[in-house]
Amino acid sequence: MGTICTADFGVGYMGSMINELQLADSIKGEKLASRVQPQPAAPQIREQAPEVGEVVSLENLVPRLGEQLVLEGVLSESDLEFALATQGRRAKRGDKVLLGQLLVELGMVSGEELDQATLRQVIQLQQTLKLSNQRLEQRVEERTVQLRNALTMLSELDQLKDDFMSTMSHELRTPLAILSGFAEMIADESLGPLNTNQSAAMQSVVGSSKKLNQLIEEILQFSEARMGAFPLLVETVSLSELVKAAVQLNLNHAHSKHIEIVMDLPEKAQRVKADRDKITWVIGEFLENAVKFTQPGGRIWLRVTRTKKLVTVSVSDTGAGIDQERMHTIFEPFHQLEDAMTRSSDGIGLGLALAKQIVEAHGSSITVHSTEGHGSQFAFSLVAFE
Repeated sequence: MGTICTADFGVGYMGSMINELQLADSIKGEKLASRVQPQPAAPQIREQAPEVGEVVSLENLVPRLGEQLVLEGVLSESDLEFALATQGRRAKRGDKVLLGQLLVELGMVSGEELDQATLRQVIQLQQTLKLSNQRLEQRVEERTVQLRNALTMLSELDQLKDDFMSTMSHELRTPLAILSGFAEMIADESLGPLNTNQSAAMQSVVGSSKKLNQLIEEILQFSEARMGAFPLLVETVSLSELVKAAVQLNLNHAHSKHIEIVMDLPEKAQRVKADRDKITWVIGEFLENAVKFTQPGGRIWLRVTRTKKLVTVSVSDTGAGIDQERMHTIFEPFHQLEDAMTRSSDGIGLGLALAKQIVEAHGSSITVHSTEGHGSQFAFSLVAFE
């Protein structure tokens, strides 16, 4: 059939290219795929472009070498079957040989015919890859537009939610203030005496109205922060004083659960520039959560420490702790660590999300250290005011 060509497309060079492109036939050797039928027509480029994300096999893009030689009429189907069987037997003996080299060795094709067939495969592969890339780029562009539209829709829905929360909270604030005012007047018997049962009932109404008012205030502050309207009334304050104020707000709840609150405060006042009410609220939120998730008889520590130019407030407890897998979700709005159907604590999950926004508005951040079953520590630092 002729000598092996060692020119530009020599068998050794092109055989290596075949191996690199993974175009050689698999060494199964027993039979040729039934779809191979000898015909003189040139092989067709695959028309169906791969889906986005599909792993494209080079064998799926162009016919394999043996199939191409049969399709082009260079090699008969029976010769190919014989060559594949020979290749399989030699492979079992550990003598692995490329199909193209074996065809030349058996004298079924010439080196020049092999080189030309390999060159055509390379050209077909280039054309097919170019077509696939074009279609892939088109699909990526279409998906990008779809994702952009979806993001726009989500942003609009998010804005509608914020507007609704803000409007709802404002509309509820006025009637709630009236209800709370009259409830307190009735409870302290300003409008007349109450019997024991009536007094207990009114105390419950007053307590519930305060919780509802606190919830509305949290929603309003959170909505304002989300919309960029989050004013800070910055002044020089003592963090120790803010800690004491936060403790007073939660002392009754802690005593009802027989939880000891230990304050570790420096003798010298550690002053910072901060919004007094908002930072007090943050410390109170940490303390409230500590009381909420600490078992009766537990202990909570509030510390104010100075490190170089920073003053740090930390709240530690002996409570339930936080699962490490859920740690990244605790600052998400409306997130609850307890299941909604079984949780024993109240609230809608805005406290830590709002605390994070307040602390970040002061140019700081909240750090959390927690081990499930062994308590948690929440802390933040502010620049000391000399």
